[in-house]
Amino acid sequence: LDKIEKLDIKAISESDKYISDLQTLYQYITMLHNSITTGNKTLTEDLLLELPFIESSMDFFFGKNNKTAYETGQLEKLISNFHGENDNQPLILLLQNITLILKNRIKELTSPFSALLETAEKLQQLIPEISDVSVMLQTGDDKKAIDSVLKFIELSEDLIRIFPFLRDFGYTDITKESINKESFNDFFKEFNGILKELVTAFDINDSILIGDLMEYEIVPKVTRLMEYINLIEKT
Repeated sequence: LDKIEKLDIKAISESDKYISDLQTLYQYITMLHNSITTGNKTLTEDLLLELPFIESSMDFFFGKNNKTAYETGQLEKLISNFHGENDNQPLILLLQNITLILKNRIKELTSPFSALLETAEKLQQLIPEISDVSVMLQTGDDKKAIDSVLKFIELSEDLIRIFPFLRDFGYTDITKESINKESFNDFFKEFNGILKELVTAFDINDSILIGDLMEYEIVPKVTRLMEYINLIEKT
């Protein structure tokens, strides 16, 4: 250290760091996809040397238990069976899926309000479907019910992830908004608690609790959530 004459330090915001890391991850997955698709074995082998670092980054961005987006170990498993000659279609499809998810995540950060409105509209359109989850479970249509719950959980997580970035782009700080004296923070704490209860019910396969939560707790909360979203505007 005594030989260092000059030390340059650059500080960037947390959101800028987040975007930069996502873009790096997107570039890596895109390059890996292209190298495998075109049969560039040398480039593929070079890229695979970085896979352990990449997988840890994906665990951070996607969550280790996010089955709808990226399952921990799935990429590693497909890569371990990669020899450059076998059928690589499952691996290619997984990389395409990851690429699409990353593109959407980058859009959330660079155009958060647009992403918020799109996600909110999808959640709004899902309300009639999740309202019938209890009926689906009672009539034996378990697959459709579970698919509806998974879509709801995914869209809810998307909204929650977008909220903090709105403030950085000059939009209303939703955490300071209230409706009928109920602050968004208080609403969100309760809503988040219900989401955790839903995930637990899903994990233990409690179909009765899932149906009750969706019909009596989730649907009214989503309706109220839309009211808070309508308060967001450019400041």
